[in-house]
Amino acid sequence: MTSPAPILKGLSNEVDRHRLTDYYQVSLAVLALCKTSSCLPCQIIEMIFYSAAQHSIQEEFTYSADILSIAALALRCMSFDNCDCRTEKTMSALQSVVTRILSNVHSDGTIGDLNTTGLAIQVIAHRWI
Repeated sequence: MTSPAPILKGLSNEVDRHRLTDYYQVSLAVLALCKTSSCLPCQIIEMIFYSAAQHSIQEEFTYSADILSIAALALRCMSFDNCDCRTEKTMSALQSVVTRILSNVHSDGTIGDLNTTGLAIQVIAHRWI
């Protein structure tokens, strides 16, 4: 079995260079890096998540509940779990993402679609906002 270090370095480089093409890919990459205790600089985290949150608010663009859930898990990991990147901008982005997830709750209790509900519940079950 090969060491994960080259993979993590490559993933970190992709995030730093903005080569990942969408918010979902970036969020998954950041979450993967964080779960392996590979923390990105707070400025990168702020730039990725705060700017995406602000852009979606200004343009009234909505991400799906599954994309928002992955983004929230990545933000939480970088801010609370394995890294210590709690800044005003990351907390604002996290609050915005959680609020948007909650806006996807349907009358039957599902969030987004049935397949997304479990992922979204992982996010809103925490009381860190």
